[in-house]
Amino acid sequence: MLMKSLLQMIIFLIVTGEHLCDTDHGTSVQPNVTAYTWAVAITDVITFAGWKDVILIYDQSLSFRHRYALTVELAERNVGSIVLQVNIDRNDVISSVIAAARTTTVRSVILCVASGTVITLVESARQDDLLHSHHEWLVVCDGPPEARLSSVLPKTSNVAWLIHAEFQATSNTTLCQTTAVDDDPQSSGNRSDSFALCSFDTSSGSSLTHVGSWTSTSGLIVIHDVIYPNIFRHFGRATLRVGAWEAPPFLRRVSSEVGVEYKGFCVDLLDEIASVLNFTNEGTPPAQWKITCVSLAPRSFRDSYVFVEPGDGQYGAPDGNGSWNGMVGMMLKGELDMAIGPFTITPGRKSVIDFTVPFMEDGGGILTKGGDPLPDMMNVFRPFPVGVWLVTGAAVIVTGLILFCITKAGTLSFFRAASEGEGDRPWTLRECLLVIFGSLVSQGAPRHPKSSAGRLVLGCWWLFTILIVSIYTATLAAMLTVTVKTDTIDSIDDLARSSLDPVTITGSNWHTMFLVRSLQVSAMKLVVVVVVTAESGVYKEIGQRMARGPEAKVNDDVLPLVREGRAAFLLDVNQILYLYSEDCRNLHMAKTTFNNNGLGFALPRHAHYRDAMNNVILRLQEGGFTEIWRQRWWPTPTDCGPKGPSVSEARQLDVVSIGGILIMYGVVIGLAVFCLLLQFLVHSDTFRRVTGRCRTVNS
Repeated sequence: MLMKSLLQMIIFLIVTGEHLCDTDHGTSVQPNVTAYTWAVAITDVITFAGWKDVILIYDQSLSFRHRYALTVELAERNVGSIVLQVNIDRNDVISSVIAAARTTTVRSVILCVASGTVITLVESARQDDLLHSHHEWLVVCDGPPEARLSSVLPKTSNVAWLIHAEFQATSNTTLCQTTAVDDDPQSSGNRSDSFALCSFDTSSGSSLTHVGSWTSTSGLIVIHDVIYPNIFRHFGRATLRVGAWEAPPFLRRVSSEVGVEYKGFCVDLLDEIASVLNFTNEGTPPAQWKITCVSLAPRSFRDSYVFVEPGDGQYGAPDGNGSWNGMVGMMLKGELDMAIGPFTITPGRKSVIDFTVPFMEDGGGILTKGGDPLPDMMNVFRPFPVGVWLVTGAAVIVTGLILFCITKAGTLSFFRAASEGEGDRPWTLRECLLVIFGSLVSQGAPRHPKSSAGRLVLGCWWLFTILIVSIYTATLAAMLTVTVKTDTIDSIDDLARSSLDPVTITGSNWHTMFLVRSLQVSAMKLVVVVVVTAESGVYKEIGQRMARGPEAKVNDDVLPLVREGRAAFLLDVNQILYLYSEDCRNLHMAKTTFNNNGLGFALPRHAHYRDAMNNVILRLQEGGFTEIWRQRWWPTPTDCGPKGPSVSEARQLDVVSIGGILIMYGVVIGLAVFCLLLQFLVHSDTFRRVTGRCRTVNS
C-alpha cells in the first residue's frame, strides 16, 4: 500500500508539474480541515451518487495536498479521474478545458474552484451543452453560490454544492443553512468537520435546497436518498400528449366507440414505459375529446396519455425553408410531449429533437411484385441469348465457306498433289455447310476433307461444337428442372437498373433521403417544388424517378401499384417484412437492406425525462420483452405457407417446358411439307405442259 501511494504521488507530480513545497495562491477553496477529511467528504458523496469516473476541474486556489488527497481517495474507491486545471485570467484556457470535458464520455464533474470562478465556468459549460440532465456536477468552493447562478443554470441541470460549516458561518447568505441531523445528535451546522450538501431544485423555484449533511462521525446522510432533485423519476400521473400515425405493425389505427385508438408494437412498449414512469393509461378520455389534428386533448385529464395525429399525416421532414412538417414540426411547436412509431434516428432529425435509445435496429427495405414466374414455352432457347444464337449461326456459315474455299483450291494444278485421294466428285458449298452443321448437331457426314488445311479447320470446329453443346446442355437441364426467378429486385442497385417506379411514404425518412418538398410562390400561387437531395450515384437516379412517380401517404396507396408490377415500395425493412409476410405469395422482399440505422421514440429537445425512458427501454430489451412483442406482431415464417424460395427443388417437365422445341419442330415439318408440295408441282405433267407452251410462245 505504501509503494502504491508513493507511485501515485510521483505520477501526480509529473502530470501537474508541481512540487510539494509549492505555495497556494489566491483564496483557498479548502476549509480549515485536514486534506484527508475534506477528500473523504467528497468521495462519500461520489460513492453515494454511484459515479465510476469523474472529471476534476480545479484552479490555483486548490492546494496540492488537497488535490493529492482527493486523487488518492478516488483511486482507493476505484473511481477513475481526469484532472483539468483552469486559469481564471485566461478565457481561452477555460474554453479549452470545457471543450476537453465535452469530448470525453464521462458525465460526472467535480468543480474545485474559487466562488468567483464558478459563474464563468458554468456559463462556458452551458454553451458547450454540459449542464443538461445527462450530466451531474458537484461544486466544492469557498462559499455558497451567488444569487444570479440560478438564472444561469438550465432547469434540467443537476448541480450539487458541498459547503463547509466554516464558509457557511462567515457568509452573509442564508442559502442552504445546515440543521442538526436526527440520526447524529452530535452533528451541527457549526462543527469544524461538518459539511452541508445542497442542490438546485427547479420544483422549488430553482433555489439551493438542503439535501444532506456530512460529518466525520456519522458520514454522509442524504435526506430522502436524493442528491439531485432535478433527475427525473416519474411523471406524477400527468397526462402526456403522444403523437402517432399509422404504420403497421408498429402502430395500427383502430376505431372504437369513443374515437380513434392505436394498437401495435409501439403501444405495448409505451404502456410498459407508462406503468414504470407513472403516466399509465388507466382510462379512456371522454368522448368530447376528439383526437384530431386540430383539437388537442387537454392536459388536465389525469391517469392517461392521449394520442395526437399530425394534420398532414407525416412523421416529419424538412420543408426546404428551414421548417419541419409532421410530428417533428408539432414537437418543435410544443404541441407534443413525445411521438411514437418507427421513427428513424437521422442526423437531420437529431439536430432539432431528441430520441430515446433505439428499441429496434432497422434499415431500408424494398418490396416488389413476386410470385411464381409464368410458363415459358421458349425455355429451350433461353440458355443462350439472341446474340449467341446469331453468332453460332454465323459461325456455321463462315466455317462452311472456309471449308468450301479450301476444297475448291485443291482442284488447282499446284494443289493437286496435296488433294490427291479427295475423290472424283468435287466438294460443293451445300455439302460443306452440311458437314459443318452435322458436326454441330452430332451427326456424321458421308466423307471428310483429306487435305491438311481442311482437316485442321474441321478439327477446330469439332472442338468448338463440343464446348457449345456442353454449355447449352448443362444450362438447359438446369433451366428445365429448376425454376429460377429472374428480374427480382434484391438491392438498391437492382432497383436503379429496373424500370419500376420507386415509391415511398411522403414525409418519411426515406422520402427525405431522396427528395425535399418546399412551397414556393409562383404567379401569386403556392407551388410545391420537389428537389432531389441525393447528389450522385444510384440514389440520385432513384430520386429523379421518384420525383416523377406517384405520391403516397399510407401503405394502401402503394400496395396496388406493387401488385400490378408497376412500382417498388421503399420503407423501413421491418414494415416491409410485415407487408411481405401478409402476402408473401404475390410479393417479393429484397434480400439486402440499405442505409441501416435505428428506430426510437421522438422527444423534445433536452427532455428531462429522456434518460428515464432510456433506462426503461434498455431494461425491457435485456429482459427479452421487445422480442416477445416482435413475435406477437410480426407473422412467423410458417405463416407464409408453402411458398417456395427464389430457387425451388427439381420438378418434372411438362408440355409447356418443351413447348418451344415442339413449336420449332412443327414449323420445320410445315416447311418440309410446303417444299414437298412445291416439288410435286414442279415435276408434274401439268406444270411441264404449261411451261412448254410458255417456251413455244416465247420462241
